Amino acid sequence: IKVTVKIFIMLQVFLNKCCAFELCIHQRFLKCIHLCQMLCIHKSFHYASIFSCTDSPFERIKYYYFSSEKLSWMESRDYCTKTGGQLVTIIGKDDQYNLASIKLKEAHWIGLHDLYTEGHWMWVDRMEKDVKQFWHKRTAGLSEPDNWTQEDSDGEDCACLETESEWFDASCSKLKKFIWEK
Repeated sequence: IKVTVKIFIMLQVFLNKCCAFELCIHQRFLKCIHLCQMLCIHKSFHYASIFSCTDSPFERIKYYYFSSEKLSWMESRDYCTKTGGQLVTIIGKDDQYNLASIKLKEAHWIGLHDLYTEGHWMWVDRMEKDVKQFWHKRTAGLSEPDNWTQEDSDGEDCACLETESEWFDASCSKLKKFIWEK
């Protein structure tokens, strides 16, 4: 499977009080051994390559890759694994906020599923975190995850991040773009 991607870098915004999105912060990376290029953070993120920094103030740097092609959830998971990453795991409000800031135009697979036990959601890295807070909530009817079976009798066992930056469960066989992290 060949997938072309748009590459973004996002910093967990625990960085430093002196860092603002409009501020170019390359000075903070001078302690890094392998600095490929200066990193500037603007309101729209730009790609930068930063490799194994030592003594970095940015311990929680995550690289998010957004696919431009659509695959099933399993194909997406396998593709991410083959490329040395994994489908994105969202472990808190900061991860959710950073991904929401991208303003997706369509749904993207994330690394959350309940394939083994219905209703028991877990991440691809086997972490089990409280995942209730980011699911879509309806004012009437069932909120997500709803395990809707009208399109797929197996139900909806895989999660995606929708354009409203909320999570929805979906049939794992549906083709969607995906987000993976390194």
